Amino acid sequence: MKNEVNRALVAKKKLFLALMAVAAIALTGCKDETPVGPTIIEGTEITALRSHTQTSPNPLNVENCKSAKAEETLKSLRCAYGNHLYYMDYLIENPVASIIKSGDERYEYGDGTAGIEVLKEFQNQLFKTPYPIVLFDSPLACSGFVCKNTKGELLVGRNMDSKVGNIVVLFHKNPQPGEYKFVAFSNTHYNGTMFGKKYGEDGVFLDGTSNLDFLLTNTVCTLDGMNEKGLVYTTFQLPAFQNPDAPDGTNNPFPVNQDKKKDKSLKQLPSTMAFVYTILAKCATVKEVEEKLKNEYDYTALNFNLNVHWMIADASGDNAIFEYWNDSLYVLRAEERRLIGFYTKSVVPYEYNSMENYYYNIEAASTYEKDAWQYSFSTKRRAHAMMSNYLPVMDEFQALKCLQYGCYGIEFPDEVTNYSCVYNPVQRTMLFNVRNDMTHAFTIDLKKEL
Repeated sequence: MKNEVNRALVAKKKLFLALMAVAAIALTGCKDETPVGPTIIEGTEITALRSHTQTSPNPLNVENCKSAKAEETLKSLRCAYGNHLYYMDYLIENPVASIIKSGDERYEYGDGTAGIEVLKEFQNQLFKTPYPIVLFDSPLACSGFVCKNTKGELLVGRNMDSKVGNIVVLFHKNPQPGEYKFVAFSNTHYNGTMFGKKYGEDGVFLDGTSNLDFLLTNTVCTLDGMNEKGLVYTTFQLPAFQNPDAPDGTNNPFPVNQDKKKDKSLKQLPSTMAFVYTILAKCATVKEVEEKLKNEYDYTALNFNLNVHWMIADASGDNAIFEYWNDSLYVLRAEERRLIGFYTKSVVPYEYNSMENYYYNIEAASTYEKDAWQYSFSTKRRAHAMMSNYLPVMDEFQALKCLQYGCYGIEFPDEVTNYSCVYNPVQRTMLFNVRNDMTHAFTIDLKKEL
């Protein structure tokens, strides 16, 4: 009965919004002609990512590397797109083992020094002499959705919006026994390793002088990916909200508290550094992820400004948002998201199929139900532009085009979306482009390339 009432309220709300939109058009005499979204190029060249074979002339300092697979991993680096997109075979086994903690060794939530500590431990596992560490803070503004293709297969579309760096697609092809092979996107802006005066510049991997060893640390900045079983993982940021009642000048964010610190028996996955590797290597279904995060692992945000949540899907069509808030893990499937769309006063069409940078669990939504927090990073203009082009059924290329209408460049012409990717967990395929460029798109077929 309660669900029926909620559905009725949602229906009334949508009808009200539609009538308001019609009224607005009638009053103005015409609809808004302001162009929204990118120019979509129909003649997109689509190529297999691994068909690109430009190698890097940069030096390798492999004598500083502890892993026997370091040289083979670094030599596999290839450039695929204008010094912005690369791929490599990541052959080092379980690179995040040293930073997964439990018991009294667990990191403290929100401790500003913990991020540095994690990166130091990670580097100590990879290098004889660690490199200087510099953390670059950059807000994310990601968006995404799920739909189905004409065969009824689930598609997951996502935009990664953040500080633009060089994207490296990692092929994890050497798992430990009981683990799965997987492909993951990483952004060198976030790996925390200073590797020379040209850090962050485009094309540094092809300048012939900058050392490439730092690329071994890219597993700490993986953002999303898919494994050989079809499990899809995508990351979205949750803004760190300031308490309006706090004194001026004080850092007093709302209590997101992404840490079950009371249960020290759980293995701690610090930030996204260990989360993506562990989930994609060890889980085949959404239910397995849910089971592991409830009984074996715990995610901990190490910085108030880096709270995140995830859209996770699998080959069966199951998909859910995983979200930590106030010591609790929320696993929210479509029906819960429909109701939450009402509670958060979201006016995005198909809100139960879309994901932006605001909270989805009802506890958080009913506490912070103002637009000020709801759209802190993912603004209405960009979200609406994308979702107004959304259809419940699209093929992979249509879904990729739809993602371009949610790109970062709509509001900030000097910034671009790092990449847009459409995952098909049934077929184990990925279709993606970088920097909002629809003249080129790339494919990955995990059945053939893992």
